[in-house]
Amino acid sequence: MKMLSVRNALATLAVLGLLAGSAFASPVTFDVDGSGDSYVKFTDIDTGIKILWWTFGENTTITAPLADLSDTGLPDFTLGDGESKTFDFFTFQVIGTGVGTFDLSANLSFITPNIDAGGEGSGAWGTISFRGKSFSGGIFEWDNPLQTFTLTDGNKIQISMLDGFTIGCGSDAKVTATVTNLGGAPVPEPGVTMLFGLGVVGFAGVLRARRKTLS
Repeated sequence: MKMLSVRNALATLAVLGLLAGSAFASPVTFDVDGSGDSYVKFTDIDTGIKILWWTFGENTTITAPLADLSDTGLPDFTLGDGESKTFDFFTFQVIGTGVGTFDLSANLSFITPNIDAGGEGSGAWGTISFRGKSFSGGIFEWDNPLQTFTLTDGNKIQISMLDGFTIGCGSDAKVTATVTNLGGAPVPEPGVTMLFGLGVVGFAGVLRARRKTLS
């Protein structure tokens, strides 16, 4: 009878252990905030090259409109452990002939989970005509292209921005964002943890009773 009680306690612990090991919130559903806290703005733009009293190559502009991150442009998406999703964040648009440098600030906001991937970057572009030919080019780099967030359920979310790419003058250059669910350390649900703890206490009681009987 005592052996049966020990076996029952062991079986209960095994079941509770399986429950505690599997009660993790793994998939994460993302809802991008396209009309609220997501933005892209230039903090500084300089165009042209100044030599003495003259400025050359300032007949150019650059813009960076935000991509359509609304519910119609980017529906909610769910990522399991190790899964990723890449989507357009904003687009560089260069117009005219000249040269320029810029700094910008951007923020990619999510309604769920409640995280904000803010960042700053800088770049330069130029289109110069020489002997009837045009030479175009540009570059953009983030200061912090990779960010990692830890959610309350233990999942780690990584958000990376396309970094170090060239900007072709007279054409558009899209900046993408990639969201990855890295998973995380198993975090048992509170209810299962409590049950498992009670099972351990009960098993300890059975062993104590058995030792008293044997002695």
